[in-house]
Amino acid sequence: MIIASKPFPNDIRSVDWASNGKFIVCGDMKGFIYLLDPNTLEVKDTGKTKFTTMPARQATYWIEDVKISPDCKRCAFGAHGGASHVEVWEISYPKFGKHREINAGLTSALLHLDWSTDSSIAVVNSEAYELKFVDINGGKNARSSGCKDVEFATWTCKLGFPVQGIFPTPNYADVHTVCRSNSKKYLCTGENS
Repeated sequence: MIIASKPFPNDIRSVDWASNGKFIVCGDMKGFIYLLDPNTLEVKDTGKTKFTTMPARQATYWIEDVKISPDCKRCAFGAHGGASHVEVWEISYPKFGKHREINAGLTSALLHLDWSTDSSIAVVNSEAYELKFVDINGGKNARSSGCKDVEFATWTCKLGFPVQGIFPTPNYADVHTVCRSNSKKYLCTGENS
C-alpha cells in the first residue's frame, strides 16, 4: 500500500488505519507522523513530533508504534531509542489538532501500544519488558490493578493480562509480535523459532 504512494521523505516505520476507514496515520524513521487519505494515499497533514528534535547522534528516534483511538479522534505513539514519552495528537480530518506528551515512565524504548475501547486508557510495553497503563485524559500513568478489567479495542502488546502464557521459554525476547483477533477468540504471535 505505502509502496504505491508518492515517496515519503523518510522510510515509514509504523502504520494504523482508522476503524471508521476514513484515514491512515503513519510514523517515520525521523520522528514525523503523516495523516493520509486511504483511497489516494495523499498526505493530508504532517506532524513534527517531539522526537524530531532529538540530538543528531540519536538516529534511533523513529516512531516505533502508532495507534488511532477507537473513537477516531486521536492517535498515540512512541519512539524507539529510550524515550519514555507517549505523544497524543487530536485528529480533525484532514488535519492534526492539538497535541501533548505524557511521561509513561518507561526506562527503555516503547515497542507496542493499544487503546481501551472507550479511548481513555492506553497500554504500552517497552524494550525493557515493562507494562504500563496511561490515563490519556488525565495525562498520567494509571494503576495496573485498576486496569485489570479495562476492555481494549486491540491487543498488540506482548505483555499484559490477555497474553499471559505466550512465551515458549523464560526468555521474553523469543516473541516479537502479537495480534489478538477482533473476535478476541484468537491470538497470533511471531517468534524467533
